Amino acid sequence: MARILTLVVVVMVILVASVAAMDSRKAGPNHCNDLCTDDYTPVCGTDCKTYSNECRLKVASCNNPTISLCYRDTCASDCPEMCQLQ
Repeated sequence: MARILTLVVVVMVILVASVAAMDSRKAGPNHCNDLCTDDYTPVCGTDCKTYSNECRLKVASCNNPTISLCYRDTCASDCPEMCQLQ
């Protein structure tokens, strides 16, 4: 019985390690989690790019820390000036 329990524990450890390794490979550069929903709630980044939602902006910010939230809406043509006021 002890051998079976030991075997089950070893198999579980191997499975957990495998799943953790797969999850880390799914992350983008700098190990950014790029799993976001597809909802459309646009936000404008300081790079004057419209992101479909805040999660997508956070992925961009993780990959490039100079990007942050400018305002919640699609980017306007006067984005650079608006974001500098923030």
